[in-house]
Amino acid sequence: MRPIQLILQAFGSYAEKTVVDFTQPVQNLFLITGDTGAGKTTIFDGIMFALYGTSSSAANRKEGEELYSQFEQDKCLEPYVAFTFSQPENGAEVRYTVRREPRHRRLRQRGGVLTPNKTVTNETVELTMPDGSVYPEKIAATNAKIEDIVGLTAEEFRQVAMIAQGEFRQMLCEKSDRRKEMLRKLFHTERFDAIVRELKRRLDVSRRETENRLALAKAEAAQVRIPAALPDEALGREKEALHAADSIAAMEHFLARLGAYVDRLREESERVQAERAACKEKRDAVLRATQDAESLQALFAQKKQAEEILAKGKAWPEEKRRAVHEQQERAADAYAKLSEKVKREKEIDAAERKIAEKQKQAAAAQKAAKAQAARAQKDLEDYEKQAVRWRQRVEELAGSEAEGERLKHRREKLTEIQRACTSLDEAQQEVHRATQAARAAAEAFRQAKKDKTAKADVYQQSWNLYYDAQAGILAEVLTDGEPCPVCGARVHPAPAKRAAEAEHLTKAMLDERKRAADAAAEQAEKLAAASSRAEMAHQAARTRFEEDGHRFRTMLEAAFGAQDALHLKEVHAMLETAFAALQEDEAKQKQGAEERVALQQKLASYEEQRTSLQNRCEAAKQREKQESERAAAAAASLEQLAGQKQFESLEDADACLQKAQAKKQAGDAARADLDKLERQLGEAKGSLSAAVRGIGGKSEPDLAALRAAGQRADRALQEAEKAAEQLQGALLFDGASLEKLQAFLAARAKEGKRQAMLESLYERLSGNVSGARMDLESFVQRHYLKGILHAANARFYAMSNGEFALHLTPIEQAGAGKNRGLDLMVYSTVTGTAREVRTISGGESFMAALSLALGMADRIQAGRGAVRLDTLFIDEGFGNLDDSMRANAIRVLKNMAGGSRLIGIISHVSELKREIDDQLVVTKDEHGSHVHWQFG
Repeated sequence: MRPIQLILQAFGSYAEKTVVDFTQPVQNLFLITGDTGAGKTTIFDGIMFALYGTSSSAANRKEGEELYSQFEQDKCLEPYVAFTFSQPENGAEVRYTVRREPRHRRLRQRGGVLTPNKTVTNETVELTMPDGSVYPEKIAATNAKIEDIVGLTAEEFRQVAMIAQGEFRQMLCEKSDRRKEMLRKLFHTERFDAIVRELKRRLDVSRRETENRLALAKAEAAQVRIPAALPDEALGREKEALHAADSIAAMEHFLARLGAYVDRLREESERVQAERAACKEKRDAVLRATQDAESLQALFAQKKQAEEILAKGKAWPEEKRRAVHEQQERAADAYAKLSEKVKREKEIDAAERKIAEKQKQAAAAQKAAKAQAARAQKDLEDYEKQAVRWRQRVEELAGSEAEGERLKHRREKLTEIQRACTSLDEAQQEVHRATQAARAAAEAFRQAKKDKTAKADVYQQSWNLYYDAQAGILAEVLTDGEPCPVCGARVHPAPAKRAAEAEHLTKAMLDERKRAADAAAEQAEKLAAASSRAEMAHQAARTRFEEDGHRFRTMLEAAFGAQDALHLKEVHAMLETAFAALQEDEAKQKQGAEERVALQQKLASYEEQRTSLQNRCEAAKQREKQESERAAAAAASLEQLAGQKQFESLEDADACLQKAQAKKQAGDAARADLDKLERQLGEAKGSLSAAVRGIGGKSEPDLAALRAAGQRADRALQEAEKAAEQLQGALLFDGASLEKLQAFLAARAKEGKRQAMLESLYERLSGNVSGARMDLESFVQRHYLKGILHAANARFYAMSNGEFALHLTPIEQAGAGKNRGLDLMVYSTVTGTAREVRTISGGESFMAALSLALGMADRIQAGRGAVRLDTLFIDEGFGNLDDSMRANAIRVLKNMAGGSRLIGIISHVSELKREIDDQLVVTKDEHGSHVHWQFG
């Protein structure tokens, strides 16, 4: 990257648009010179801000509104920086331009006075590509693109291309940890730190895995069962002890004991299984005998029940059975006939109730229709009367529109007066502020003028004393007869005497008092100009206030008539009263207008509504006639149904039906009992025959004895099964636990070897080994830093007349105590010893830091083919060098500038002005900073 042009506007101390053309210098080494505070460093700030959005100093960064020029007072210009630079691409030089605006609040002019705008303009950036197109992405992507083009981050650019004022020693004396971060960004060594972090992660995973395995093994051991059928107190005690222990030895001991117990479980389980089989065989035999006895007992019960039923059937002769059949048939026939009569009676009664209800509804509907017809007729008459009143009211409200226009015009006038009153109030406040500012500026000028006079008097008195003293000193060596070195006279009648008060007055003291007098005079001139500007602003504000007051009084008289002198507060009160009255009039006018529109809408639908009311009246009269006819038809139907009834009432009909139903139910019950008996007799005969055949000649069994024997056999089997189940379950659980725990111990031994390897490797590469504290990344970075120091020492050796060189801390000391693998030492060829860089002098520090920056630039350019560093900016530092060191440093920089690299130096050292021909001169006045090139 090589700078071509820098444009600053309303940026820092540069108010007006300022262009710095870096193609004008004849040589590649140029000096930026000017008074302190003139704005030299702001040029570097402009380059850094354009590229990266930050200032050149890492320790004193400026951002946003801090970069807005305080000298830009009149033109309200937008602050921006535009930086054009060249970059090699595909064997050719191409140009890029970056234009960036800082975040700021733009000033605005109001009545000739500048006030801050409330709207904040955020930072913007625009990148113009070599083909003239603008990079289309947003600010974040554009910043990334610029960084990609330059090939350096802001931090890297500060380290190798722009050494800020006062920060060269900081860069040189960085600790290893801080220098590690810088080298990581420059050479991307974070992958070596990632290797160490990955080793730590794997080691932590291995440790957690071992802990988890032990926890799982203990949980598995807790599942081991010790059934009551096969107790083992020693195993139980070891199981409880294992719960509180974390050692593998305890687990191994428990595992050996568990293996022996599982063998015992297996033998005992096989014995109990054999006992269970014998109990089951005995229980099954008793169960079969019991089932046979229960079947025989059922046959004996069946025979007895059949014999009882057959004895009961002999008590029912044939005549009794026939009488039951006849009684049931007569009762059923009588009930059926009476049911038909009662059903017809209920149908007639229901029809009568239904017709009576319709008759009642028709009478009510007739009455309602008559009343509805009367209401409809009245509504029609009322509506016609209301329409007449509406027409009258519409005529009364005919003037509301004209009144609305008049009130609207009145509001506009009052609003205009209110705005003018507010503006006049602001102008009055502005006059007050301008008055205070003018008084303060005048007082500051008076004090500065007083200070100027006092310091000028002190300087003049000191000047007189000093030169009188010089004459006295010269007179002391005069000898009569020898010529005076000033006038040549050989006679000295009245030689000057040296004043006592001038004994300690030196030329340096005199020069200091002259600078103080000049500074006081310059300050007085500035404050005089400021006082003049403040007074002019005060007069302008007062003139504007008087003009606004005259226009306001004219408006007030036009609206309210001639008024006596009023204060603004009284005018505000008058306006509030007028607005309140206007608001009441507007509300009344609006209400009348809305009422007139509503009445007009109602009148528009008059004919339609009147026709609707007439139709409703006719429809009500027609419904009244229809309901009257329905009531007459219902009365005729009721008279006809009354002649068809056979009972006095429904209650009489239900009573007769209930009596017939009771006789029918009695007959049905007797018939059902007879039918059931006949079915039972038939079934009893077959059942008796089957029971006799099944019993044969057997005797009735003793079921109670057989069932008791079965219960005893069943209990014995249950006890055997329970014991077998406990032992088998314990064998399954404990056998599985034994296998899992054996697998754990095998896996744990394998993982332990891997963990030991990871731990040893991590401790070594992370620098956690006593006496070897340097980590892997620092070790790799030493390689890069050696390359940097090799290039740096070529310059440092030349600048220091072959006296000094930069060395790394020796490898045997780099990891002792703490990581010092990247610490720098200064080696003296004179004494043959090395010492800490922080112990060297300011001039030596500057040369070392400058050499280190140049070495970094060479190493980065060599390591990144796409990065070309053709620029180096140095802000101060040469004042700490003696004549020899300064000459050597300039010689080295001139040799570098003899190639393609452009080197710019900011310095106050007067000797540099004689040694460097091309100079960018920065001056500053009340309007801000200015620059111009000066050659030869």
